[in-house]
Amino acid sequence: MNQADLSYSYWAANAVTGAAPAPQAKLLTEEELSQQDQLQTAAPGASAWNAAGTFEERNLTAWAQDRVRQLLTDAEGSSEGGVVARVTEIVSCTGDACQWVVRGKRRAGFELAIDFKWAASVEGTDVSGTAKLPNACCDELDELDLADISVTLPEGADESAKAAATAAAQALLPALQSALQELTTLLRNYGL
Repeated sequence: MNQADLSYSYWAANAVTGAAPAPQAKLLTEEELSQQDQLQTAAPGASAWNAAGTFEERNLTAWAQDRVRQLLTDAEGSSEGGVVARVTEIVSCTGDACQWVVRGKRRAGFELAIDFKWAASVEGTDVSGTAKLPNACCDELDELDLADISVTLPEGADESAKAAATAAAQALLPALQSALQELTTLLRNYGL
């Protein structure tokens, strides 16, 4: 044989067309069917189409937004001065929340921006306001910080009430962190 006889183009050019038989359908035996059923239930949390549980992503944003409203409404925090602030309403919750099944293990995450209303009673004066959690991320809950804290004082209230109310709103952070940690657990266990 010479070099031309061993080249790819030689074999491709000399291939006989139609030499391979057409594929035939074959019914599975009972044993093969039971093996397939075992494979489909092998990985916990995996879908039937992903029996091995290699990777699957579920968008749970709408569910998480509803759950944020339930978890954060009525959360309370107390400042050093003894002023108790309470979340009264979630104005908006935007962002993303997902659950992932990776090699049979569930993982969850979210990145949310939450705007809420709060109320407190400072020295007998009812005070309210709004605040934002601009980047609530499940991986950075210890770095959670409030932004755009506004305080609405009734007429005749002094500025010391505003400072006490702002401190009370800041005192909501531990309760908000705890609620968002619970959200992470609920996302991870969604569908179990």
